[in-house]
Amino acid sequence: AAKPLDKLYHCANHVKDLAATFNYELMQHFGLSLREFAKKIDITKKAHHIIVHAHMDVMWVVLRENIKDHGGPKAEELKKIVAMAIEKYS
Repeated sequence: AAKPLDKLYHCANHVKDLAATFNYELMQHFGLSLREFAKKIDITKKAHHIIVHAHMDVMWVVLRENIKDHGGPKAEELKKIVAMAIEKYS
């Protein structure tokens, strides 16, 4: 059976790939970011949980608001949220 972090890695990779297929550039960006972070997660660190949640939160916004491209003010705001979480909690 796959370990939970392996599952997270593969799910994030699938999100990235599906987003690319359907031209959701911003979702692809966050899928890639989460996939790369999954390689270095320490599940004993609560701070790392916050970073994963930040990714999930912005992905929900992208999905709910149907944001496709990775430019524009809303996309930049969402990218900043994840970047701040990574910087603060890594």
